[in-house]
Amino acid sequence: MGLMSPAFRELNYAKIKKLTERYSDATIASMVSDKTGETVTPSDIASYLKMNGIASRVMLVTKGAMEFASNEPRTA
Repeated sequence: MGLMSPAFRELNYAKIKKLTERYSDATIASMVSDKTGETVTPSDIASYLKMNGIASRVMLVTKGAMEFASNEPRTA
């Protein structure tokens, strides 16, 4: 992860959140796809906003959950 990654995440989230005031998730997905060359769907945009919104308020995975997961066999 690059040094600027946290800043890019915060800026990208703020920009995409702002775009939702005027554009549909489909339009924003198209904008992101055009810029990145990656396939991005409207549901990707909705999920991105949901997860980042939650993550800005609370820790998504606890230290205890990570320790437990480290001792368990990998699952899908």
